[in-house]
Amino acid sequence: MLSNTKPIVVLTHSENARILESSPFFTSIQDRLGQRGIDMTEWQVGDPADPVTLPDLSELDPDGTRPVVFVTLSPDSSASARKQGDLPGPKRAAALGNAVAYLLDHQLPLLVNVNPSILPSYGEPDPIVAPLEQLGLTLSTGTPLLREVVSTRDRQVRTDLTALPEPSSNPISHAIANLPIQLTWPIPITITPNASWQVTPLLEIADTGSVWAESQWLGYWQTARAQRSLLPNLPRFDADTDRRSDQFVVAVAADRTDTPPRTGRVVVVGSNGWYANPIAFAYQTTDGRVSRTYPGNAELFEAAVLYLAGMDEQIAKSASARAIPMIVQIEPARLRVLRWVLVAGLPIGVLVLGVLWRLVRK
Repeated sequence: MLSNTKPIVVLTHSENARILESSPFFTSIQDRLGQRGIDMTEWQVGDPADPVTLPDLSELDPDGTRPVVFVTLSPDSSASARKQGDLPGPKRAAALGNAVAYLLDHQLPLLVNVNPSILPSYGEPDPIVAPLEQLGLTLSTGTPLLREVVSTRDRQVRTDLTALPEPSSNPISHAIANLPIQLTWPIPITITPNASWQVTPLLEIADTGSVWAESQWLGYWQTARAQRSLLPNLPRFDADTDRRSDQFVVAVAADRTDTPPRTGRVVVVGSNGWYANPIAFAYQTTDGRVSRTYPGNAELFEAAVLYLAGMDEQIAKSASARAIPMIVQIEPARLRVLRWVLVAGLPIGVLVLGVLWRLVRK
């Protein structure tokens, strides 16, 4: 409330249309940021052959004193151009990759979010994540994580996985501690020590024997979510081409440690659109109380923005997140069993013990 320099969030993308003007997916995160005086605008990156030019923010920041945080929204690299003048997916990925490289070179605060990419399967680097190698980060966008769920009725393969916050001294970790965070098509991140950057893991996905990095994902990606369960050949772990691990890092924060000191902060999340309305602001009812299904998503986004803006002292878990019950509601079938155990099980147990005791006494 006392700060006069509220951050500006710039949604950076290479889509063929402006996002915030035409899509309702980010209205809730805009409203949440707006309550703290944080403005959100967008930067539509153009043709990859054109030089990178930063957006004009003079209307929001006439004095040029407000910190600016760039947030990427990655394209679908497998998409084709729908109409004349549109850029196909690979070119849009190249355009956004140029913007990411420019922002990193100029040490501007950056939150990178990524999609799976078809380019690595053709032996080409993913231009969006290639610039991150200078931080000591390798994002395997060619092998997203999937999770197998097997029941007595069927076998399912999930593309939405819940990530666990990794405890650390980074202020972002304090804001998301113990909160479930949902990531769609998560991308594993490999950290290589780099003297110029200190990298801190923020989120991990544990491999419980059902999670793996899948190489043959494209057909599943291009199938509508509602129709994926109808596919005859669901993705399956292949030891020759896929990968398992005890745990997969899927989000990190990075700080420059150069000497002489150079400023620079980057947050990388191995997922795309995890802060949009359908995920971050989905609601559930627990014991008559309405709460967000995945409260950690919005907390992570806001904390990352403040961290990148250098406002560490303002990062804290919101009151709405602290009020969310962390004990899930008991399933109706299990609740019925518990009731029968308490109502009938105890009397029957006492009767059986009495009979056994009488037999022993004889």
